[in-house]
Amino acid sequence: MVLATSADQGIPRPTIPWRRHLRKRIAPTVTPALLVRRFELALTFCHGSIHWLDTDGQTASFPGKASKVRTVSPMAISPARKHLRLSAQVFETIREEIVSGQLSSNVQISEAELSERLGVSRTPVREALIKLAEDGLVQIVPQVGTFVAPISVESVKEAQFIREQLECALIVEAAQRIDQPTVRRLRDNLIEQDHAARDNDWERFYVLDESFHSLLAGVAGHPTVWRVIQQSKVHMDRVRHVSFRMPDHMTQLIAQHNAIVDAVADGNGANAQEALRHHLREIFGTLEKLGLANAREATAVPRPRESRG
Repeated sequence: MVLATSADQGIPRPTIPWRRHLRKRIAPTVTPALLVRRFELALTFCHGSIHWLDTDGQTASFPGKASKVRTVSPMAISPARKHLRLSAQVFETIREEIVSGQLSSNVQISEAELSERLGVSRTPVREALIKLAEDGLVQIVPQVGTFVAPISVESVKEAQFIREQLECALIVEAAQRIDQPTVRRLRDNLIEQDHAARDNDWERFYVLDESFHSLLAGVAGHPTVWRVIQQSKVHMDRVRHVSFRMPDHMTQLIAQHNAIVDAVADGNGANAQEALRHHLREIFGTLEKLGLANAREATAVPRPRESRG
């Protein structure tokens, strides 16, 4: 090592001949093609979006060559979940996409891609996927990958049983406690359901359907029980989201909702319970129409390949 004197400060400073050594190691790897690629990436980020090179996207031209790129929209975490732990926010977001069918059965999901889309590290994503696997919504197959689990008919039937027992008990108390302002709110909800059905707005109908049953639970004086029902009926909800797309199915559900409201408004707990039980057992007919009534699960995810000796 050679000591040199700084002209401006007059203090010794070490001079190491590292530039020559580093140039020998790095210079051969900095090719014209690499410089072009770095320029392309700089242009991409300047446009405010991140692109993944792919073969099924749209063609984008850059100086020197043309590449096919795909822009992946970020998966939004709802502001309503910001009070939750990060892993819980990720869990609820992925869960919602699976239940709504945005992530279809048997689709392989990438921990890295989810991390990129959500703008979080892999740790909360990994924690969320483990919890989703415990709930039967994803399947983690060793040496293969992580997949959205197919619809489990047994889980749907168990969820229906829990919901029927709890909600049919609630409806009797709701019929005893109902008042006219609440009846009007229920009727208004049914009008909105009809509008959503006419517009084929499945997402809006689902929200109104949930609000309808939540309102009945609230009238009964047991809103916490509805939260328990919500947690237990996730596998039912996957089928419900599919069923809303069936012809005239939403119209049929609205008619059943009207029968429930009529009985509750009359204070007739027995009739309300019968109407609700008929409504909640509609899921069995839906399973038959979807060809799942006698199946254990919709389809199977890939299994690990057997090693050959």
